[in-house]
Amino acid sequence: MVMEIIHLSVDTPMQVHDSVCALGFFDGVHLGHQQLLKEVEHIAKEKGLKKAIMTFSVHPKQILENNDYHYLMSLSEKINILKQWQFDYFYIIDLCKCKLMCLDFSSN
Repeated sequence: MVMEIIHLSVDTPMQVHDSVCALGFFDGVHLGHQQLLKEVEHIAKEKGLKKAIMTFSVHPKQILENNDYHYLMSLSEKINILKQWQFDYFYIIDLCKCKLMCLDFSSN
């Protein structure tokens, strides 16, 4: 199974499929994250749905608080680790583009 990677941003049409989805930043993919992913697997199997992960291009604190965030892993490392879970979809919300759109909107 190949996990489909879908980038979501303000300037692209949304492509969200029917699925059970885990939402989080997943930096480090610690035991709490793993428990959440197992729960998604369980619910998806029970309901006959696909499995999805949704994360952000950068940590929300970096955008909302405008300060540097110390990452435990890069986005590409995160994708490689989460591919092992064999989910169907991996959504990445582009927060940088969202911030630019908000700043542009507020200046007009």
